Amino acid sequence: MFRPLLLLPLLILALLLPGAALAEAPAKDSNPTKGDALGFVVTTLDEEPVELSSLELYGKKPVVLVYWATWCGPCLKEIPAIKTLAKEFGDKVQFIGVSVDTAKTPEELDKLVRGAMTKHGIDYTVAIDTDRSLSQRFKITAIPMIYGVDLKGNGHTKVGLTSEENLRSFVKSLQS
Repeated sequence: MFRPLLLLPLLILALLLPGAALAEAPAKDSNPTKGDALGFVVTTLDEEPVELSSLELYGKKPVVLVYWATWCGPCLKEIPAIKTLAKEFGDKVQFIGVSVDTAKTPEELDKLVRGAMTKHGIDYTVAIDTDRSLSQRFKITAIPMIYGVDLKGNGHTKVGLTSEENLRSFVKSLQS
């Protein structure tokens, strides 16, 4: 009887150690920040793919992904600044709004996002991240969040509601 009692702590330890090792193992950094941030496709509300690895964009035009939702107050407050910057930078920077909204059906989602676009005058490209692939790729955990890709393909993140001037500086930094 003495022997099984000695083995019990060892058995418990053997069961707990692999889990502890897994919990402490650093996760692979899937947030590309060293020249490989491009190389994916987003589909706009109009079902048109925008390939962010094409020669048209890669190395020639920074990309600004604006993560937002129709229910997010700070996101909606930031829209006027984003619109201003999208016009100001024109064809020198590709702005893409990425909605993280959800709805019961694709039709309801489309209506929800298009309604917000109309109400707030959003005239830059908008895509919906329904499967969260872009959010996962760039480790988007909160909104509003802006993810910028510079001319070398490096990723840069701007978190939270910020002023138009700070956003302008952020976008300019992607051009150098």
